[in-house]
Formats: sequence, C-alpha cells, structure tokens
Amino acid sequence: MSMVINSAYSVNKAMISARAADKLLEESAAKLATGKRITSSSVDAAGAAVAARMRSEIAIAGQAARNINDAIALLQTYEAHAETVVNIMQRMKEIAVAAANQTLSTTDVNILVGEHAQLREELISMSKNAAWNGMNLFDGSAGSNGTIA
Repeated sequence: MSMVINSAYSVNKAMISARAADKLLEESAAKLATGKRITSSSVDAAGAAVAARMRSEIAIAGQAARNINDAIALLQTYEAHAETVVNIMQRMKEIAVAAANQTLSTTDVNILVGEHAQLREELISMSKNAAWNGMNLFDGSAGSNGTIA
C-alpha cells in the first residue's frame, strides 16, 4: 500500500512520529546493549538516583570487605609471632629449671645460660622487627596510624 501526503501538516506529523519511533528504538537498543533498565537519568531520574546510591553502597561494602581481609591478615601475622614468642619463653623456662639442677656441671650450666641469653636476644629482636605493613606488632604502635576510627 502506498502512502500519499497531501499537505505540509501531514509531512510534519509523519516526521515527528518517525523521530519518536527512532528515539524509542535507540532507547531499547541501549537497554539491550547494557543490560540495564535505566540507561540515563532522562529515562527515570528517581531510578537513576537509586541506582547510583546502590552502586556507591556496593563500592563501600567492597572496601569494607577488603578492610576486614587486611585485619584478618594482620591478626594471622600477629598470632604467628605471638606463638613463636610463647615457644621461646617456654624454652627459656625449661632452661631456667634445668640450670637450677644441682647435679649439672658448671660447663653444662654455662651452656644453658648461653642458650637462655640467645633466646632473650631473639625475643628483643622480634619485639623490634615483628611488623605488618610497616606497623610494629609488639611495641604498642600497631593500629595507631593517625586515622580516625
């Protein structure tokens, strides 16, 4: 069927309708391409605002999860160092009890005292060098990086 246009009014109306149809087609194509119902704030201003707020909340939640993972890593590092400190201190206690044995020779006691001194030096070294992300774990400064909690 052919279409006959008799006036400028009909031409203008047909052009307006064609533009509207073209705009609807572009919006539908954009929705299909992005997979989103709202492709711009001109489509749904309130919906776009809600979507933007939700994207912000998701980003914040992601950062919170990364912060939690960092805290877990710090605690695991601290736990490993603390376990080593406990083991060293237990050995130092064993040495002290063994050195108090009156049946040991002076040489044996001196060997035990030497080991005790070495373990003490190791504890001092650990207290100075046990760190996570630049924070010393045993001098009380861990977690006091100057930020507001």
